[in-house]
Amino acid sequence: MPIIRSLAVWNVLRTWVKVRESENRLEIAVMGQMEWVHAVLQAESQMGDSTDD
Repeated sequence: MPIIRSLAVWNVLRTWVKVRESENRLEIAVMGQMEWVHAVLQAESQMGDSTDD
């Protein structure tokens, strides 16, 4: 019985680690997306500034 219980605990831990990894990947993807949007907005504002001159 203790073996089965420890396997269950191991499965829970493994699932939790997978969830954390996927959350980290999502966080990294969102941060990358935000950086990309910021760069595009910055480039657009610079283009707008140069055409106003």
